[in-house]
Amino acid sequence: MNKLLNRLVIIWMVLLFSLAGCTPATTPQPITQAPPTQAIPTPNPLAAIVRGAAERLNAGDLEGSLAYWTDDAEFTFIGLPGGTETYSGKEQIRTVLKENVANHFEMQVDILKMDGDTATTRTTTWHDFTRQLGVAPLIATELYVIQDGKIASITWTLSDESQAKLNSAIAAAEAAPTSTASQEAVIEVTALEEILGAWKTSCGGNSCFYEFSPDGKFKGVMTEEGGSKGIIDQGMVTFQDGVIYFEPSAGLCENKQKGTYQAFLTLRGGKPARIEFKKIQDECADRANAMRNMPYLSQ
Repeated sequence: MNKLLNRLVIIWMVLLFSLAGCTPATTPQPITQAPPTQAIPTPNPLAAIVRGAAERLNAGDLEGSLAYWTDDAEFTFIGLPGGTETYSGKEQIRTVLKENVANHFEMQVDILKMDGDTATTRTTTWHDFTRQLGVAPLIATELYVIQDGKIASITWTLSDESQAKLNSAIAAAEAAPTSTASQEAVIEVTALEEILGAWKTSCGGNSCFYEFSPDGKFKGVMTEEGGSKGIIDQGMVTFQDGVIYFEPSAGLCENKQKGTYQAFLTLRGGKPARIEFKKIQDECADRANAMRNMPYLSQ
């Protein structure tokens, strides 16, 4: 009996180990790792300021665009036919932007470089004046300086190609002094008597008047939408060698800031029809802005 039991135990153990040897081995599963987290780029605050100011101006939102500027900011233009122009302070910059809005100004800003608190852009612009000349758009490089989250200065430099194109178009316009179709003639103003009276133009959505009297006095007046008038400047005007000298005594041109201009008079049927001023030098930004690129019509 005992021998039989021992044999059964041995057989059971052999079967047990045989079955264990036949059990398929478990394949180890590879350890998977989560993919690295992609960093979300943080918008550059300088880019947001530059683009924000441009977007507001394109939308015609003058105050919204000005909100991006510091109160003592400077805006400098290099490469214009009249030479370098600098506007200091938010109020002077307001006159430039307001005139742009009134002339359906558009700009496209492509940021080329950002370094510290500066940004360099390639800026493409359209303006009614350049559209009329057939030279739009103009291309310039702008250097923005940002301080405390606002624009402290912009230096706008017209490209050589655009500068040549603009100068050529202006020269061609000035070289065509007569028009047989309308019997017009353009002459250079050399005496006060040729421009006596009142002359009107549109400036920044308002109306600007310049009046010249026989006694040599002049007055520049802006009429706003509500009808109120503000004196741009007034004083005495003289002529010498074809150059007009403005010597103000009151108005927005503080400290009696002088200006020198050339003037070109369009005669229609032998009578004065309009006058255009070309700046030589002007210390008063408000007067320069009222004069630039604007024909004044006889009243």
